[in-house]
Amino acid sequence: MCVCASLAKPSVAPGSPVPKHTLGLRRTSTGVCLGHMSNPLLSRLEKRWDDPSPVAPIPGYGGPGTFQGIPIDPAHPWYYGDPEAERTQVTYAGLIAKAAFLLAVFIGGTAIGWMFVPCRLWTVVPLISAAFSCLYRAYRTDGWPLPVWVGGWSAAWAVLLGVAAGPVLALDEAQWSGILFQALLASVAVFSVTLLMYASGVVRVSARATKTALIACEAYGVFVTINILVRATGLIPDQFGLRGLKVAGVPVGLAIGLVGVLLAAYAFVSAFDVASHMVRTGAPRGGDWVIASVLILALISLYLEFVTIIALARRD
Repeated sequence: MCVCASLAKPSVAPGSPVPKHTLGLRRTSTGVCLGHMSNPLLSRLEKRWDDPSPVAPIPGYGGPGTFQGIPIDPAHPWYYGDPEAERTQVTYAGLIAKAAFLLAVFIGGTAIGWMFVPCRLWTVVPLISAAFSCLYRAYRTDGWPLPVWVGGWSAAWAVLLGVAAGPVLALDEAQWSGILFQALLASVAVFSVTLLMYASGVVRVSARATKTALIACEAYGVFVTINILVRATGLIPDQFGLRGLKVAGVPVGLAIGLVGVLLAAYAFVSAFDVASHMVRTGAPRGGDWVIASVLILALISLYLEFVTIIALARRD
């Protein structure tokens, strides 16, 4: 849903209660747009920092007690213009640093798994389960800001997922020499193009696209789970399981892989949108760990999907 109002005539009168989500206004060619309303992740993150209580007049920032015509509460630790608050707000530099940290931890875990962990179902599946348990534990909170230990849990899921991916990637590289580098190039290309398209305004998050992506993500997750069980039980004598089946001479895995690539690309766009909103509205630190995790998870999923796609293509 996108609600627009005129910049010249704010929809909120000074001194009146602050409606939910009004601190997330962004400028458009037609006025001010609540474009983030369609993003469920953003809605969960910001529900703890939007304050619906009445506020007293404050001088400056677009009028008495307002920011772009919206009343601002100075009691908030992330109050606009407060130098102390600026040191505790989400920044692009901090978000990039956290994403780089998680990626480095994942790569380190991959190296450990590559060298020391056997590629067996009974070793890989428990590691993946433990990784997502840590991810769930890191961000399971009803309060704001997020717990101080969120960074530790984030590092835990990254290293566990890396250890799980290591032996699988080692096996793929041994079977198809150079496949990991090819998948890396493809992943970097998709990420770069998606970032450029978002920065130029070509793609944006919308309610319909988000609902479609969530449904597709659930269906994709069900397929991946079933495929793991099929491969574990040996119901289909193919190393790719259901992905190796062919329809009209084309492996099913190629179509599934395309869906996975599109979902990862939309996850990038969604994360960019949330990050942009959090920086603009001065959200408190802690939420940047969530965005960094989403970005790195999407990047890992994209990379693994490209490994599978290239493997299927080279096999045939």
